[in-house]
Order: sequence, then C-alpha cells, then structure tokens
Amino acid sequence: MLEPPPTDADLGDPAQWVDRYGDALLQYAVTRVGDLETAEDLVQETFLSAFRARGGFDHRAAFSTWLIAILRRKIIDHYRKDARTLVTTDAELDEVAPMFDLSGH
Repeated sequence: MLEPPPTDADLGDPAQWVDRYGDALLQYAVTRVGDLETAEDLVQETFLSAFRARGGFDHRAAFSTWLIAILRRKIIDHYRKDARTLVTTDAELDEVAPMFDLSGH
C-alpha cells in the first residue's frame, strides 16, 4: 500500500527552511565553489527547487540530506555551465585576429 505524499506540515514551514538549513547549505556550497556570491545563488536555487518538488520528498532520508542532494546537483550544473563557457582575453583575440580576413574567414 502506497503512503500518501508528504504535506507541507511534514516538511516544516517552508518559510523557516532558510533559518533551519541555510547556514549549513551555504557552508557546503562555499567550500565547493569558493565564492560566496555564487554559493548564495546556488543555495537560493536549491530552496526554490525543493519548494517546487516538496511533494516528491519521500522521507527515505532526512530532509536536510535531501536539500544537500539538490544543492550538490546545482553545484554540478554550475561547473558544467562554466565548462561550456569559453573565456578569452583581448590578448588572445589579438593573437589570432591576423589569421582571419574582414569577412571572418
């Protein structure tokens, strides 16, 4: 027999999540991304995702563990996005510019 999905009451008041779990999540994120602002953004995204998916929380782990798992995926996505972003400096552009004509060929 399937158990009914958890209610908001089972997870505590979402308005209290930041007070209860925010510091631990932020510390986890900062140690992995090394930047406070990025870590804060990732934690905020974690809370938003958890709020949206709270009906899918099945109590197989502690709620804090579930939040850490969401945050870990957010951190992985952050690094994947960074890996796809190519950063070039003006000096690098100046170095390769002579290889192309005005039409870009």
